[in-house]
Amino acid sequence: MPDISVIVPVYNAEKYLNRCIDSVLSQSYNDFELILVNDGSQDGSLEICQEFAEKDNRIRVFSQANSGASAARNHGIDKANGEWITFVDADDSVDCDYLSEFVDLRRKYPNSKLFTCGLQIISDKTASVSFDHYTQYKSIEDFYGQNNVFQICGPYCKLFNLNILKVNTIHFSKRIRCAEDYGFLIDYLGHIDYIAVSPKYLYNYYKHQGSLSSSVYDYNIENSGYISLKKKYDTLIGIKHGASIKKQHDSFLAYYSYRVLCSIYNREGITLPKDVRIGRIEALDTEMLSIYRYDKSCTWYLKILIFLLVHRKYKLFDKIHLLRMKR
Repeated sequence: MPDISVIVPVYNAEKYLNRCIDSVLSQSYNDFELILVNDGSQDGSLEICQEFAEKDNRIRVFSQANSGASAARNHGIDKANGEWITFVDADDSVDCDYLSEFVDLRRKYPNSKLFTCGLQIISDKTASVSFDHYTQYKSIEDFYGQNNVFQICGPYCKLFNLNILKVNTIHFSKRIRCAEDYGFLIDYLGHIDYIAVSPKYLYNYYKHQGSLSSSVYDYNIENSGYISLKKKYDTLIGIKHGASIKKQHDSFLAYYSYRVLCSIYNREGITLPKDVRIGRIEALDTEMLSIYRYDKSCTWYLKILIFLLVHRKYKLFDKIHLLRMKR
């Protein structure tokens, strides 16, 4: 059995897939399997996967009808044989020492059950997210207290214990379309105590224009996603008490509640009867929205609108916002 399973969800990624697979196969640490899950691609992605698998017996290829990245990652978890797993997106790449760094961390901090490293965000302007030094956090509260967890909430640049995932039936939710990886991480954090980190930048995250992470979906998708994440958050707070955890999760839920608000006034939403819109506005979590007022990205216009919502001026809010959108 391999030590590590590398899981790559693949959907219409022929433009980037060779770069991704080559970077995994070039690892200085060799005790791994590469699981490629084709998620109903309509381009040449499956053929590329199969060509690589014919040349390297560490590669296993699986296909499914198009169901989304969450379902593809879950498929990979089900098929994994390694003791540990890590995720790489098909349009990203990893440094040649990506896996060996995790192995070294495991030797150095054997009590830890989650390992993570820095990443480079590559777009028009390259940025990075990293840690200052090697360390092991002895509680989830310490980890939250010293890091912006939302910046590192993705499944990439991390090593998870497969047994913990399977024993506790942790998987990616197909109900959540934005930040489904955050829900996965919240579930996992509820079952561990120690986290070890590396300051090295070993994962290359390529940010493309029009990426799904910046899209707002329809109301039902956004609202059900918010409700699901809120439940996960409440569960984690019940297990791992701490002000730092609550502060960061409140900040993220505030952002997600704003997404729900935006979805009420998308192209479909503004065509709905006024009473339907008002009903959806009344159901908003105004407590979380009020927190969003303090976010750096929140404009004065949004602050005024949120003020109206908090004070239940729903009809006035609806009228002002519709006028603004029609300008």
